[in-house]
Amino acid sequence: MARHLVEDTYAEYFWPVVAYLCAALVAAAALVWPRIRHRTRIAAAAPFLLLTVAGFLLA
Repeated sequence: MARHLVEDTYAEYFWPVVAYLCAALVAAAALVWPRIRHRTRIAAAAPFLLLTVAGFLLA
């Protein structure tokens, strides 16, 4: 996905891909962080999961 952003292959999908990558980074950080509450992990991973489901529905 990052390569397509740099090469401008699919310009119309630039902002959805950026949003998805940002949500993935937040979710990964929440899952890796050692001392974080379970509810906070779920709240941080929720946007990533919702964007994934939305992508499946739109594909």
